[in-house]
Amino acid sequence: MNSILGMNKLNVTTFGAKTQVPNNVFAKLMYYFNCVKAVIDYESDNILFDYENYNVLSNEEKIEVYKLALLLDPKIFISAGIFIVDSKLLLDDSDN
Repeated sequence: MNSILGMNKLNVTTFGAKTQVPNNVFAKLMYYFNCVKAVIDYESDNILFDYENYNVLSNEEKIEVYKLALLLDPKIFISAGIFIVDSKLLLDDSDN
């Protein structure tokens, strides 16, 4: 009988950048989408990730923001261990 022992490595990196998100529900959702995009390494330029230009969204795009918010519920990422909610991991001046 042969056995193979394997080892997986996991690297965790904390990163961030200072930003100001407009006090608007769509801007905040779009900022969240932008953060998710960075975590999953999704390379796409899309109006739904451009939180600084939330004010140019059409009504149809606002509906798309809402649908994407339902799809990218943070609970999914937390339960899968992709997002780890631990205040000790936050950067000193982070509001996230």
